[in-house]
Amino acid sequence: MPYIFTDCAVIGSRLAICPEPLAWALTDGQLRAMLACAVALAKPVQRATAAATRIKALRKIEEPREHISSRPATGERDILARMFAKHDVRETSYHLLAPRIDLHLCDDPGLGRSEKPSLANGGALQVTLVSMQADLFPYHKASDDRRHWRGYRYQLGLKTATRPVRWSAQRRPLYQATRGYSTLS
Repeated sequence: MPYIFTDCAVIGSRLAICPEPLAWALTDGQLRAMLACAVALAKPVQRATAAATRIKALRKIEEPREHISSRPATGERDILARMFAKHDVRETSYHLLAPRIDLHLCDDPGLGRSEKPSLANGGALQVTLVSMQADLFPYHKASDDRRHWRGYRYQLGLKTATRPVRWSAQRRPLYQATRGYSTLS
C-alpha cells in the first residue's frame, strides 16, 4: 500500500477477497431482501466513491522521478526491479477470486410460497459458478494503460482484439447518445 511520507496519505491499495467455496440456499423472499439491501448500500458507496474521486483529482499527486544511477545495473538489480514492478500497487483496486459458488434457490414452504412457477410446490434451482473472478478499478480512466493490471492479457498480435483505447473511443458516442449527452466535447 503506497503512501506519501509527508502526510501519510494512502495513494493506492489493493484488496483481494478469496473466499472458500461458498454454498447458499435462499428462498425468493431472502433473495429479494438481499437485493434490496444491495440497492440501499449502492447509493452511499457511489457517493463515497464520487467524493474520493474529486479529492484525488484535486490533489494531483505527482509520482517521484526515479533516481538514475551512473553505475550500470547488475542482473540482480534487474531481477529485483522486475519483482517489485510485478507486485507494486499502482492504483486502487478491489478483487474477488471465488473458486466455487453454489446458489440454491428454493420454494418457501407455507404462506410465503415462491412467485416463480418453476419453483412452486417444492421446486429448486441450482446455479454454480466455478472459478469466478471480478476486478474493480474505481479510479481508472477508460483511456489509461492496463498493462500493470494483474492477469490482464491484451495481446497486440491478435486480429480479433481491438486496442482498449480505440474500442472505448468507438463506443463512447453510442453511450452518450443513449444517455442523452451531447457528442460534442
